[in-house]
Amino acid sequence: DLKDKIHYLGIDPDEIKVQIARRKFPLGKFMVSSIEDFKFTNKDNSFDNILFLGTYNHIYDLEKALNNVRLKLKKTGQIIIVDNPCFGVLVDDSNKSHDGNINFSEYEHYRNHSIEQAKETLSRNGFNIVEEHVSKKNLFWMVVAEQL
Repeated sequence: DLKDKIHYLGIDPDEIKVQIARRKFPLGKFMVSSIEDFKFTNKDNSFDNILFLGTYNHIYDLEKALNNVRLKLKKTGQIIIVDNPCFGVLVDDSNKSHDGNINFSEYEHYRNHSIEQAKETLSRNGFNIVEEHVSKKNLFWMVVAEQL
């Protein structure tokens, strides 16, 4: 049975979104946190895959987040990032500022990285790009990377 073989852990800084996910996906485990500050309950090098689905450009401190991911991935594990930067062009500068006293999820994009910028950031932070894809109309992109 797959539910005994696959363990899903989801995190989000928004308590309401976590509550919704818990109701919709009862087999998953969900916690309230940012990826930068998340204290993984699993030991280091224990995740096969870590997926950022529409979150990459919403992460305040990418360097800290990617370091956290690198510590938790198995040596053969992969980070998979799918994002849609087209929505970032609709955000003004007031949405991009950060105040430590305000929940991160109240802000939209901290950046509007293209796939090339994302690949450069991953490479600079100890990852090797193994796959990439951009949708036909350039609305979405995906990068798969492994640790160096």
